[in-house]
Amino acid sequence: MIDAGIASDIVDDDGNIGNGAAKSDTQSKTSSEQGQQHSKYIWLHAFYHSIVTMIGTGILGFPYATSYLGWYGAILLIDLQEKGQGTYSEVADNIMGVGFSRFTVRPAQFLNFFPLTAIMILVGGQALATVDSLDGVQHISERWWLVIDAGIIMVLSLLPDLNRAWQVSVCGAFAAFLIVGYIIAGSIVALIDSASDGGTPIVYEPPLSVTEDPVYKFTLMAELGAIMFGYGFHSLLPDIQASLHDHNTKDSKSDMKKAVTAAFGFSYPAYITVALIGFAAFGYQVESEVLLSINNVLSKDAMYVVWIFVMIKTSTEAAVFNQAAFTLLRDITGLTMDSDHIDYHSRNWKINFVIRFVYVTAAACIAIFIPIFSDLASITAAISITPTTFLLP
Repeated sequence: MIDAGIASDIVDDDGNIGNGAAKSDTQSKTSSEQGQQHSKYIWLHAFYHSIVTMIGTGILGFPYATSYLGWYGAILLIDLQEKGQGTYSEVADNIMGVGFSRFTVRPAQFLNFFPLTAIMILVGGQALATVDSLDGVQHISERWWLVIDAGIIMVLSLLPDLNRAWQVSVCGAFAAFLIVGYIIAGSIVALIDSASDGGTPIVYEPPLSVTEDPVYKFTLMAELGAIMFGYGFHSLLPDIQASLHDHNTKDSKSDMKKAVTAAFGFSYPAYITVALIGFAAFGYQVESEVLLSINNVLSKDAMYVVWIFVMIKTSTEAAVFNQAAFTLLRDITGLTMDSDHIDYHSRNWKINFVIRFVYVTAAACIAIFIPIFSDLASITAAISITPTTFLLP
């Protein structure tokens, strides 16, 4: 016969064979764990570990790396440019030998300038379409708004050269300041709303179903290109420096370095602030253009203003880049220019108009029929901005 005490160890109340004392200890332990209160500050442990591992001592080299990848590349171009050199390709030919830029700099520049104009038409036209639909009704189709924005860029691009287009950039710079301010203000309002009672919680992690979708991986790579696109400006710097018309090279370089340093002083903090606060405010649900998310936060009247300034910013940016693009096209086609970028051809104004009209029209067609901002930006960054920003300087 089996002793009753032994039986209790072998067969539990549910008829399962096992050690009753062990099970009793486990149940007691589980009950004790369930009875413990969860500390609302326990996440700080993981936070400390994450900070230690994420912000490594490598951050000490970030300013140095930034100087070489951005600011230093610009300063290097400025120092390399001599009096009489008005374009990136002329600077390159002076260093590497005449003809070097024909198969390196010029193709990369064109593949930067042309898609950029299409992107600016796309963003500006969509901004006008958004203004048109803020009252809930779309009065004119988006394609027509793209055509209208292309017309605005065409008019601005008819200015003779960069030297006489500085007023355009004044408007564009003011628009840039205002846009950054709007994004920061709108994001702060969204953060306050989400933190208030009854506010919608912000989701920062995309659902598993989204991350497992093959499209997610392509989008991830595209956005890396979009970030690079935002930093691509080096190919225009020699044209801007030439437009100063300083009397000597020393003054030209000094003035250009001041301008670039001041521009970096605003642009880099603005990029980082907008990126972080925009994501903090809207999380995974943030739109591809953050102002579309802010549409639901700020008043309709406020959004009318900012979207109009988006159109102004993109139009003026396209017009400035177009001036360099037109100079590049005249170089490629063999139409010689003097140091002031004035073509000696007897039919100069007609050639200028035809080049500009065809160029902007072709860019508008790209914007209308390939209306995908992230794809255009990523392709442009991959094939042109990388060499003209990081390699060729």
